[in-house]
Amino acid sequence: MDVSLISEEISRSGFLEVRRSVVSHTLHRGGMSEPVRREHARSGPVVAVLPYDPVLDQVVLIRQFRIGAWAAGCDAAPWDIVAGICNDLEAVETAASRELEEETGCTALRIQPIGKFLTAPREFRAPVSGLCAGVCFQR
Repeated sequence: MDVSLISEEISRSGFLEVRRSVVSHTLHRGGMSEPVRREHARSGPVVAVLPYDPVLDQVVLIRQFRIGAWAAGCDAAPWDIVAGICNDLEAVETAASRELEEETGCTALRIQPIGKFLTAPREFRAPVSGLCAGVCFQR
Protein backbone atom coordinates (compact mmCIF):
# COMPACT_ATOMS: atom_id res chain seq x y z
CA MET A 1 0.00 0.00 0.00
CA ASP A 2 1.32 3.43 -0.91
CA VAL A 3 0.89 6.18 1.67
CA SER A 4 1.53 9.85 1.09
CA LEU A 5 2.25 12.00 4.16
CA ILE A 6 0.58 15.38 3.70
CA SER A 7 1.34 16.87 7.11
CA GLU A 8 2.32 15.82 10.61
CA GLU A 9 2.54 17.56 13.96
CA ILE A 10 3.30 16.55 17.52
CA SER A 11 0.10 17.05 19.50
CA ARG A 12 1.44 15.83 22.87
CA SER A 13 4.80 14.92 24.37
CA GLY A 14 5.49 12.93 27.50
CA PHE A 15 5.97 9.25 28.31
CA LEU A 16 4.42 8.71 24.89
CA GLU A 17 4.57 11.15 22.04
CA VAL A 18 1.28 11.57 20.19
CA ARG A 19 1.41 12.73 16.58
CA ARG A 20 -1.40 13.93 14.36
CA SER A 21 -0.81 12.92 10.74
CA VAL A 22 -2.74 13.73 7.60
CA VAL A 23 -2.21 11.07 4.93
CA SER A 24 -3.64 9.76 1.71
CA HIS A 25 -3.37 6.06 0.81
CA THR A 26 -4.08 3.74 -2.09
CA LEU A 27 -7.56 2.27 -2.29
CA HIS A 28 -8.36 -1.35 -3.13
CA ARG A 29 -10.55 -0.18 -6.02
CA GLY A 30 -7.66 1.93 -7.34
CA GLY A 31 -6.62 5.54 -6.94
CA MET A 32 -5.84 7.43 -3.76
CA SER A 33 -8.04 8.21 -0.77
CA GLU A 34 -9.07 11.68 0.26
CA PRO A 35 -6.78 13.01 3.01
CA VAL A 36 -7.51 11.41 6.39
CA ARG A 37 -6.36 12.64 9.79
CA ARG A 38 -5.20 10.09 12.34
CA GLU A 39 -3.45 10.26 15.69
CA HIS A 40 -0.86 7.72 16.71
CA ALA A 41 1.39 7.25 19.71
CA ARG A 42 5.12 6.74 19.49
CA SER A 43 7.73 5.49 21.89
CA GLY A 44 11.18 4.04 21.60
CA PRO A 45 11.74 0.40 20.70
CA VAL A 46 10.10 -1.97 23.20
CA VAL A 47 11.26 -5.33 24.54
CA ALA A 48 8.85 -8.00 25.77
CA VAL A 49 10.48 -10.85 27.68
CA LEU A 50 8.96 -14.21 28.54
CA PRO A 51 11.06 -15.55 31.44
CA TYR A 52 11.17 -19.36 31.43
CA ASP A 53 12.69 -21.63 34.08
CA PRO A 54 13.57 -24.93 32.35
CA VAL A 55 14.17 -26.75 35.64
CA LEU A 56 10.71 -25.93 37.00
CA ASP A 57 9.21 -25.95 33.46
CA GLN A 58 7.37 -22.72 34.30
CA VAL A 59 7.15 -19.19 32.99
CA VAL A 60 7.47 -16.21 35.32
CA LEU A 61 4.69 -13.62 35.16
CA ILE A 62 4.52 -10.29 36.97
CA ARG A 63 1.82 -7.96 38.23
CA GLN A 64 2.28 -4.22 38.17
CA PHE A 65 0.16 -1.12 37.68
CA ARG A 66 -0.93 -0.59 34.06
CA ILE A 67 -2.75 2.68 33.32
CA GLY A 68 -4.51 1.23 30.25
CA ALA A 69 -5.97 -1.67 32.23
CA TRP A 70 -7.17 0.69 34.95
CA ALA A 71 -8.67 3.12 32.39
CA ALA A 72 -10.54 0.20 30.77
CA GLY A 73 -12.14 -0.69 34.11
CA CYS A 74 -10.10 -3.88 34.47
CA ASP A 75 -7.75 -5.05 37.21
CA ALA A 76 -5.15 -2.27 37.45
CA ALA A 77 -2.36 -4.84 37.99
CA PRO A 78 -3.01 -7.61 35.45
CA TRP A 79 -0.76 -10.63 34.99
CA ASP A 80 1.84 -9.65 32.43
CA ILE A 81 5.21 -10.51 30.97
CA VAL A 82 8.29 -8.37 31.51
CA ALA A 83 8.41 -5.40 29.14
CA GLY A 84 9.98 -1.99 28.80
CA ILE A 85 11.36 0.65 26.49
CA CYS A 86 14.96 0.44 25.28
CA ASN A 87 17.15 3.30 26.44
CA ASP A 88 18.98 5.41 23.83
CA LEU A 89 21.15 3.16 21.62
CA GLU A 90 20.64 0.20 23.98
CA ALA A 91 20.82 -3.23 22.35
CA VAL A 92 17.60 -5.25 22.54
CA GLU A 93 19.27 -8.06 24.52
CA THR A 94 20.75 -5.56 26.99
CA ALA A 95 17.36 -3.92 27.50
CA ALA A 96 15.73 -7.34 27.95
CA SER A 97 18.25 -8.33 30.64
CA ARG A 98 17.88 -4.98 32.41
CA GLU A 99 14.07 -5.09 32.41
CA LEU A 100 14.09 -8.73 33.54
CA GLU A 101 16.25 -7.91 36.56
CA GLU A 102 14.33 -4.70 37.39
CA GLU A 103 10.89 -6.32 37.25
CA THR A 104 11.55 -9.86 38.58
CA GLY A 105 14.95 -9.88 40.26
CA CYS A 106 15.93 -12.75 37.92
CA THR A 107 19.14 -12.80 35.90
CA ALA A 108 18.96 -14.02 32.31
CA LEU A 109 20.99 -17.19 31.81
CA ARG A 110 20.25 -17.16 28.08
CA ILE A 111 18.21 -14.91 25.80
CA GLN A 112 16.59 -16.16 22.62
CA PRO A 113 14.84 -13.80 20.17
CA ILE A 114 11.27 -14.84 19.32
CA GLY A 115 10.37 -12.19 16.73
CA LYS A 116 9.31 -8.61 16.11
CA PHE A 117 5.75 -7.36 16.00
CA LEU A 118 3.41 -4.41 16.56
CA THR A 119 0.88 -4.77 19.37
CA ALA A 120 -1.61 -2.16 18.15
CA PRO A 121 -0.60 -0.98 14.67
CA ARG A 122 -3.77 1.05 14.31
CA GLU A 123 -2.76 3.54 17.02
CA PHE A 124 0.72 2.80 18.21
CA ARG A 125 4.11 2.93 16.51
CA ALA A 126 6.44 1.05 18.79
CA PRO A 127 8.11 -2.02 17.36
CA VAL A 128 8.24 -4.80 19.96
CA SER A 129 11.10 -7.30 20.06
CA GLY A 130 9.88 -10.49 21.71
CA LEU A 131 12.47 -12.57 23.56
CA CYS A 132 12.52 -15.65 25.73
CA ALA A 133 14.93 -15.59 28.67
CA GLY A 134 16.11 -18.69 30.44
CA VAL A 135 16.12 -18.04 34.20
CA CYS A 136 16.55 -19.83 37.50
CA PHE A 137 13.54 -18.70 39.54
CA GLN A 138 13.87 -18.93 43.31
CA ARG A 139 10.63 -18.48 45.25
